[in-house]
Amino acid sequence: MKIPSLIASLGMAAFCHFVAESAHSQEGQSAAPAVNTVVAPAIPDTSAKPDTTAQRTQAKFNDAEILGWIEVLDSNEIAAAKAAEGKKIAANVKGYAKMLRDHHKADLKATGKLAKKLKLVPVSNNVTDALRAKGSELLAAISQLDSAGFSKAYVDAMVQGHADALAVIDTELIPKSVDAATKKHLAGLRKHVETHLEHGKHLQK
Repeated sequence: MKIPSLIASLGMAAFCHFVAESAHSQEGQSAAPAVNTVVAPAIPDTSAKPDTTAQRTQAKFNDAEILGWIEVLDSNEIAAAKAAEGKKIAANVKGYAKMLRDHHKADLKATGKLAKKLKLVPVSNNVTDALRAKGSELLAAISQLDSAGFSKAYVDAMVQGHADALAVIDTELIPKSVDAATKKHLAGLRKHVETHLEHGKHLQK
């Protein structure tokens, strides 16, 4: 309960107590003087649902935020790929990492050019911040693994990460983009992400 509401409740309780005492005295009944009378605070209404506004808030992507999200995705994938290439892992997994690094590096460069063309500064929102944090945590975790453990963890992470990215592109980015050039850029990125996802699933088998 908010402080003003609590004060109001306490004041009303005291007022009701005063009215009751006055009525009792006017009826001619003898009443013992009140000793250490304590007005109990009003009980908060627990039937009200908690405010979940913050939990319901979702990012409303604009084109600057879309470009910001793409840059973080590309940066995460490049960092993970570089870590994989530095490990003694199977040639097919290392080749997969190189493909991801090359594709996302090219996309990062293209995203920067598009931002300059549109005169937009890529910015972050809550979804982008979460993606950046998740990428950093994942890289820190799998980097501690030996070659065999890293290889499996890396491929699994790429499959999950690209599946998640594809969902964001389809449900958030493409529908909310208003610029034709941004939509075209997203379509190219989507093809890469889908290719990476299918390749990763093949490696899992």
